[in-house]
Amino acid sequence: MRTKIYYIVITLILSLPSSFAVAVEFGPGAKKTVRAESKAEVKSSLADTYNGPKFDLVVPVLDPGIPDDSTKWEGLGIWPELRRAEAVFYAERIAAVLADTGVFNTVMVVPDTAVSADLYLLGEIEKSNGEDLEIQFNFYDTTGNRIFKDYNLSGRVTAGKLASLRAKESDPYSSAYLALARKIVDELRKIDLKDQKIKIKNDKYIAKGKYKKVKPEALENIRMVRNALYAQEMSPDEFGDLLKEKKRISTLTYMPDFEQENWQRIDSILVADSRFNQVMHNNYQTFADNMHESYRLWQADAYPIAKAQRDAQSAANAALVGAIFSAAIAGSLAKNSNSTAGKVGAATAALASLGALNKSFKERDDSRQQAAQLNELGGSVSGMLAPKVIAMENREVELTGSASEQQAQWSTLLKELYAEGMQDFSDLEIVASTD
Repeated sequence: MRTKIYYIVITLILSLPSSFAVAVEFGPGAKKTVRAESKAEVKSSLADTYNGPKFDLVVPVLDPGIPDDSTKWEGLGIWPELRRAEAVFYAERIAAVLADTGVFNTVMVVPDTAVSADLYLLGEIEKSNGEDLEIQFNFYDTTGNRIFKDYNLSGRVTAGKLASLRAKESDPYSSAYLALARKIVDELRKIDLKDQKIKIKNDKYIAKGKYKKVKPEALENIRMVRNALYAQEMSPDEFGDLLKEKKRISTLTYMPDFEQENWQRIDSILVADSRFNQVMHNNYQTFADNMHESYRLWQADAYPIAKAQRDAQSAANAALVGAIFSAAIAGSLAKNSNSTAGKVGAATAALASLGALNKSFKERDDSRQQAAQLNELGGSVSGMLAPKVIAMENREVELTGSASEQQAQWSTLLKELYAEGMQDFSDLEIVASTD
């Protein structure tokens, strides 16, 4: 009898990491206008430059960058629920661009780094005010090696882009996502070029019987270490001596025979695990799609204030600061507003800020519904992913809690099934349901 895993997807909820303590536990004007590149062009231009193995890359939900001190939120223009929702939204948008390159086997958004993958792109939102977006990224492989650090994704909305913000296929920061994708592919290409030189030397050593001089190729080593880490998670007794760690980098202590039966079982588990993560990723896609319209409405309101604030900060004349800032804020807060909050906001515009805009957006008649949706989505980020009923031949297991918690329960279940002797994990049938 085939084992079936039934998912009851009632609500999307994925847990948000509070910090990224990364260790080895990865796993379980015409001239000024940049022409938009089509997906096909991006795929062709980047995929043609890289000839290495196709890896599985994950983008954990971004760190929202919310200060612990809540008294700072309004002054910084941070609406915490919105920022938490943005942490999912931008992770999904960036993952989609990376997937379109054609360089990777899979690209998925996941709750945290406790998911098996070859590559991990970790980011923290440093600024998001409706005009500017800044996210700092670090890029790791599964051994714990940091491929690059402190890459600053930076994008700015222009007035010309505002009109197209409502279209789902339009994103004002798409060029910034593409720059990040090029950075990632370029770094992998550099490693691959070094590996090609190592391979030439290895072939010569092997031909001469000098096997001790053979060195592992870095990219292939990533894949082997990933398998080894997963094997250790499944059975510490069986695979406990396979890896060693030095300065938080995992390396193989010997070359295992990946053709053995136990390794075939590990490969089978990895395939099932990837399908589980794909279901979770699909939920993140739905989350991002659901918040698109409300988020773009907020961004259209926030943009003139953020731009005015930036212009004001660079102005030397204090009177000019007040004139620029007040006019923009008054216009945005009072726009289409019949509410008391909007009128008061317009009257006291000189004292307003993005924090005031966020409050007005929640209270205005024309945006209250969208604000409520953003609040609901942001509030759900750390708690959803509905219960999942795992139905098997002789028992049922329910996964509950946040995405991170359910991920851990899923890993525990796989470990139990491995210990019970299950051979072919491809028999696990994952059925998603919205009932």
